[in-house]
Amino acid sequence: MLRRGYVETQIEALAKALASILLRRNEGDYNGAITEIRLAGQKMTGMDPTALAALADEALVDLFLFNKQFDAAKCYMAGRLLEEQAEVFALQGKNESAEKSFQKAYILLMEALTHDGLLRTEENIALIEQLASRRRTIGKPTPGHGASSTISKQLETTPRRRRALRIQNRGRTWLAN
Repeated sequence: MLRRGYVETQIEALAKALASILLRRNEGDYNGAITEIRLAGQKMTGMDPTALAALADEALVDLFLFNKQFDAAKCYMAGRLLEEQAEVFALQGKNESAEKSFQKAYILLMEALTHDGLLRTEENIALIEQLASRRRTIGKPTPGHGASSTISKQLETTPRRRRALRIQNRGRTWLAN
């Protein structure tokens, strides 16, 4: 019960921040929207979403481990803020920055939904599918992430197993180069 209250409180704060960000974005104030995203990121997660987008995938996910406990609510908030940042970057024509932010948002939202069943709603699963699709339209396809059934299977995979698979895939990429 206490956990549910924490997650709900965090999501309410995120909704308020997203409303302000969307208002600025819809008015065409892209710099203002980015500023709102950064402020919300600092306030809600203690991190700047722009800096998060520059991190390696494994390092990014590890930021949300506190005393061996994964904070799925903060991870979710960071993912949503990165998604908004990507949207603004895309509107500004900054496709490379948008691609990075979409990719990191996808990773964080997948991790959040995997760790916390309260976040695994139809709306959030649809959001992840949309991110995977959106990422493909900006740049290259998201490796191993595409069909809805694949996303559902990934959400059922344990975090430890998914991390091992990421490390394994990174090794294959390194060997190919």
